Amino acid sequence: MLSILTDTQKAVVDTITMRLNLAHALDYVKHLGFPMGRRTYYRHKKKIQEMKLERMHFIAKVAYEEQHLERVDRMEMIENQMWINYWKEKDRFKKVKILVEIVNIQPYISSYYEATKDLVEGQNFKLKHEFPLKPPKRMNKVTMDEDGELYWTKPDVD
Repeated sequence: MLSILTDTQKAVVDTITMRLNLAHALDYVKHLGFPMGRRTYYRHKKKIQEMKLERMHFIAKVAYEEQHLERVDRMEMIENQMWINYWKEKDRFKKVKILVEIVNIQPYISSYYEATKDLVEGQNFKLKHEFPLKPPKRMNKVTMDEDGELYWTKPDVD
């Protein structure tokens, strides 16, 4: 994940988040490979406190979009893997369980798409490719050719 903190500072943030006392905090950062004394720990902690506003600006401008896209991609990959497993599965009961799980992730996917819409709303953004939203019969996978053109294809099922 993107951050403006060093690895040492991230370890100190962990100790703050976990509300560890000084002894446990020093053990924790040492365990992560950042041994330090009490004074060094407090210097890092003070520096982190001074960086709060800078960190929030960084998250708002850079890290939020990156994290958001990563989560959208992850949810889509999970859904695709579920469909692949559904088509491979022979047991009808297990197929129903997979379908239930696919239905259960839909609110998450929808909320990510809604958040994406809110994120780009108001920005002057135009897609590079015009693409028909409704697929032809028996085709539900979007593929891009060497020229960057999008087209519908049949799903990959083994």
